[in-house]
Amino acid sequence: MKHEILRIENVIVDDSKNNRVLNQFFLNLYQNEVIGVFIDNVKEKNYLINLLLGIIPCTTGRICFDDQPVLFNNHNDDFLRKNIVLIQEKSVLIDKLTISENIFVMKYSYKGFFINYKDINFRASEILNILNIPLNPSTIVGNLNNLQKKSIEIAKAYTSGAKIIILKDLSAYLSDVEIKEIFDYVKKIKNMGISIILIDSYSDIFQFFCDRVIVMQNGVNTWTFDIDDYDDRQLKSYFYREISESQKQMSKSDKVAIEFKNITSNELNNTSFLVKEGEIVSLIDKDGNALNNIRELLSGKLKPEKGEIIVDDKPYLADDYWQALNKGVAFINEYASEKMVFDNLNFSDNLCFITSKRINWFWMYHHYKRIFSKDYKRFFDGKNMLDNAKKFSEKDFQKLVYYRWHLYKPKVVVCVKPFSTSDTSMRELTIKLINSLAEKRIGVIILTSNEFEVNILGRKIILNM
Repeated sequence: MKHEILRIENVIVDDSKNNRVLNQFFLNLYQNEVIGVFIDNVKEKNYLINLLLGIIPCTTGRICFDDQPVLFNNHNDDFLRKNIVLIQEKSVLIDKLTISENIFVMKYSYKGFFINYKDINFRASEILNILNIPLNPSTIVGNLNNLQKKSIEIAKAYTSGAKIIILKDLSAYLSDVEIKEIFDYVKKIKNMGISIILIDSYSDIFQFFCDRVIVMQNGVNTWTFDIDDYDDRQLKSYFYREISESQKQMSKSDKVAIEFKNITSNELNNTSFLVKEGEIVSLIDKDGNALNNIRELLSGKLKPEKGEIIVDDKPYLADDYWQALNKGVAFINEYASEKMVFDNLNFSDNLCFITSKRINWFWMYHHYKRIFSKDYKRFFDGKNMLDNAKKFSEKDFQKLVYYRWHLYKPKVVVCVKPFSTSDTSMRELTIKLINSLAEKRIGVIILTSNEFEVNILGRKIILNM
């Protein structure tokens, strides 16, 4: 008989403004089970996770953990956080410490003034062997890649005695191949009695790894599927608006914006492709290594062993991002709206910051900024462009990142996982913004390791088949 480890029943959660976020939400989880929770809204996702971790209380409803009710008046203590561990893109590991130190020393239960390194290395080695993680426990965590760090976080959760592990948005920061490797470790801990909640905004991931799938919309359980009844295509048709062929095939000139000619470098072997002005090209590589090579070649971190890159009919080599920009190549990295906006500047200064590098004495002649701000104000619903950036919304930030390059007009914009944003409305906005770059005759390269992302826009090129 299945043992129910967690039950959330008729839970209502309101935000600080009394707006309903979770509405009579229900979730139950059995021991040794992996369930997927599809949530296409960032706020609802964060509130559900905070509820599970005991950070916020319910307004009404009840939570039972391992057949014991969690009392609302005691909800903010460490009870749930000791039993439920969250693994997300931001790592909880300390880069300067070893794997064994991260697993055993950085625990509230570790006692003693002196560290017995022989002991913790031996214990860590046992755990890594059990989970089949091929790493040396004395390795410094800062030397690990993203996949390896997540595997160590899983090992750390296992040794902490966690009963439930939440995996948040794996598809936003791991390649398809890396996700499969993570679930090799998940299968092992699942067989040891640990349950998994996989929360994601990409539906593709659920059909391969979950026993059940819960679909959440507007704070309510819309559907619950056993995996045998789960139809990913039907779910996509409900949530994702189909992109028309006219959108995918933007009008473009015959002039080439960028061309890779027989490039050999690490993961790339005699690779050739070109992007015309106003063309959108999606490059996919399931393990992500070839994409990292392309990113490093264009940003100056790597030089080609063989072959040549041509930008605007000129040979291209760069030493850093600024030199890349001077030669016509710009970048929009993943989670750009969070990382590429300066909170201490007003919105107009944020918009013009890059373009100011192209115009001498830009900041001394205010008419430049007035002209650009007036021209682009229409894209921001007529808001006051002199307001501090903090007053603008997340969608305005997303627009800002793209319209900054729209104003600057480089030859090529490289978009790294542009649809990592976590709800449909933001993805649809990003599609419009990418199209706006193409309409201005800017070549757009989309780098992704996610099958869903690569089918949204543009011509598709698969690397390392």
